[in-house]
Amino acid sequence: MGDKVKKAFLVAAAMMAMWAMPAAAQTPITVGSTTCGATALPYFNCFSVPVMVGDNASTAWFDPQYNGGFILFRPAGEGANYVEARVTSVQVLATAIFTPPPPYKPGPLVTQVQVNYTIANPSLNGLTADPDGDGDADQVSGYITINATYRWGCNSGRGAGCRWIMSVTGGSGSQSITVD
Repeated sequence: MGDKVKKAFLVAAAMMAMWAMPAAAQTPITVGSTTCGATALPYFNCFSVPVMVGDNASTAWFDPQYNGGFILFRPAGEGANYVEARVTSVQVLATAIFTPPPPYKPGPLVTQVQVNYTIANPSLNGLTADPDGDGDADQVSGYITINATYRWGCNSGRGAGCRWIMSVTGGSGSQSITVD
């Protein structure tokens, strides 16, 4: 065989081997409902959002901070540890007009976002993820769609004022282990 034929054969063999590798399994994510307080999508801060990562029930703290924040999965969500994911981007998917009582003016609020994230080994807080429960440290890539609604709320006393109160009404997503 000539050198060109050998190179072509090696390239073809390498490509066939890549195509034969199984695709990373997708794990579904389901988001429950909770009230988050005086915050708003897309860059919200919500401390205890119920999540199901596959069959694992847990809660997560979302704080995207303008595409550089975090999601802190509490134990069971991504394994036995508190695992901190890095938010890589936040995309606005839907808005709606909400009308507060007079004299305030109506305006649009974001009602759905997609939060994209990665979990490195170790995660941002130094702990490792093991969402598949096989006893090793995993690297993960995924997204979570958050749906929200708002109500107008006022309080009295120190820091009194009126503002929108956000509630997460559900959501879904998917993640895959990129390095097992």
